[in-house]
Amino acid sequence: MVISLAGISKRFRTWIFKDLSYRFESDIIYGIAGSNGSGKSTLLQIISGFMTPTTGELTYSRGSAKLLPDEFNCTISYAAPYVSLVEELTVREAIEFQNRCRSRSQQLSAEQVLIQAEMEGVQDRYLNQLSSGMMQRIKLALAIMSSSEVLLLDEPTSFLDEKSRQWFEKQLERHRKNRLVVIATNDPKDIGLCAEVLDVEQFSSA
Repeated sequence: MVISLAGISKRFRTWIFKDLSYRFESDIIYGIAGSNGSGKSTLLQIISGFMTPTTGELTYSRGSAKLLPDEFNCTISYAAPYVSLVEELTVREAIEFQNRCRSRSQQLSAEQVLIQAEMEGVQDRYLNQLSSGMMQRIKLALAIMSSSEVLLLDEPTSFLDEKSRQWFEKQLERHRKNRLVVIATNDPKDIGLCAEVLDVEQFSSA
């Protein structure tokens, strides 16, 4: 999978960033870095297709074949603190629901996802009863353990304690093979996981 950005710019009331060109490829973990408000999350949402750029062009391709946006949407998993889950579901039900919608990495069963997520003890708890850290962990587990070709993570270690951070790093390494991974963060430890880092502030209009 390759994602190419050519002259991407985004404006709300003012320009967030301008003329950003970059190329993302499979089997590499990329970082999008920058201070708060610099446009990291905005850029990640543009890459995902959830948000359109003001100017510029995105191209998605698999080998020599270009993908339409609707085709690309089926290839991604996305996790962020601001992305909501159906909180009336239990942890197990949330995993089983997503299993029906998307295949799992290595064909993991719901039970195996629970074990790898280390959430067997709260499997019958409703999502709205989880702590912020547990909620973030289940979001990450659902995204990382899917079979998607593209994994997009926005501030993945928000709300995670050190033990959960170590769990995240272990699962990312376990499930990263043959995937294009992009992490938007200003956390130095998260940036340390990335082979290449794009500083979005270099494209600021200020």
